[in-house]
Formats: sequence, C-alpha cells, structure tokens
Amino acid sequence: MKITNKYKPKGAWQTAKLYKVRLFEPKLPICGSFLVWAKVGYKWVKVMNLIHTVKFKMSKKSWDDLKVCSLYAEPNSNELKLAA
Repeated sequence: MKITNKYKPKGAWQTAKLYKVRLFEPKLPICGSFLVWAKVGYKWVKVMNLIHTVKFKMSKKSWDDLKVCSLYAEPNSNELKLAA
C-alpha cells in the first residue's frame, strides 16, 4: 500500500503535498528528518507530520532556507522488483 494513500489528509489539508524535510531548529516542535504534509502559501507554510499528530506553521522564508526539502516521490514497485 502506498504511503500517500494510507495517510492521505482530509478536510482543509487535501491540497497539501508530501515533502521529505530535515528540521533542526529549536523553535520548531519536531526535530530530525521527516515526511511531512505541507501547504505552502504566500507568507506561511502549514506543516503536519505524516501520521497527523503534530501540526504547526512556519514562515515561508524559514521554509525556503531549509537545506533538505524536496517533494517525496514514492518508489515504484516495479523498480523494486527489478532490483531484487
């Protein structure tokens, strides 16, 4: 089962995209490498961790300054079978 289907956000979070980020700022509620759902706006980025337990917002400037922040691409199951 795909991660994006299993933990798909509902309600206002339906437009969020899945990102792989590394958060190492003391003012944020989570620290480390995470898959997060994010809604990037004009001034703010709303962030929710993958399993919907921690939600917070950070400034767009802080989001842009993250060194590791990329859209998460689910590995293709066909590629995994070929590699095995």
